[in-house]
Amino acid sequence: MKLSHISLSVRDADALAAFYKSVLGCVEKRPPKHLSGPSVTRGKGLPDVNIYAHWLAFPDNPGPFLEIMNFRNTQPHRSGCE
Repeated sequence: MKLSHISLSVRDADALAAFYKSVLGCVEKRPPKHLSGPSVTRGKGLPDVNIYAHWLAFPDNPGPFLEIMNFRNTQPHRSGCE
């Protein structure tokens, strides 16, 4: 088994990414992206999910990266147990 990334769901992805960059020296692995569509919806199990995400690399570490996600326009997940 291999750890590929650590994922955090937050309200303000830009602010937390800025914090990790300034305090820990993290760098962007790629520009921030908006993720949506059928494959993202299927992967997250939420209808019409829209995610804004940063991928940050830790300094001098090719290992796991940090994914900071802000879920936008999502509906609560229904368990069917109501």
